[in-house]
Amino acid sequence: MTDHVTTHQAEEDRRNEDILIYVDGQIVPKAQATVSVYDSGFMLGDGVWEGIRLYNGKWAFLDQHIERLFEAAKAIAMHGLGLYIYAGEDLPEGEKQEPNPEVLAQIAACADADALKAL
Repeated sequence: MTDHVTTHQAEEDRRNEDILIYVDGQIVPKAQATVSVYDSGFMLGDGVWEGIRLYNGKWAFLDQHIERLFEAAKAIAMHGLGLYIYAGEDLPEGEKQEPNPEVLAQIAACADADALKAL
């Protein structure tokens, strides 16, 4: 019989000891990264994520990753996050939904904070 191993039994990775995490507009150490027990991500498992690789100090295919992340959030109706400049019905006729530059800057700041430690 084969031993059954779950993700909760994964080997610890020392590179994650000092990782920084973006929570509610702030970049914080993982020990301070908490959410309310009433958060839909906690209660219902709502959430999206996108893995982005760093090669020689450069993010690989960053624009495509961000686009997929935003589209995934839209697909599960994660509204009110400010991901886009226009929200739903506020989109003017003929305008394309554009990512909010403030959100992109926050994503970049979080990525850069962790990436600089990895180099």
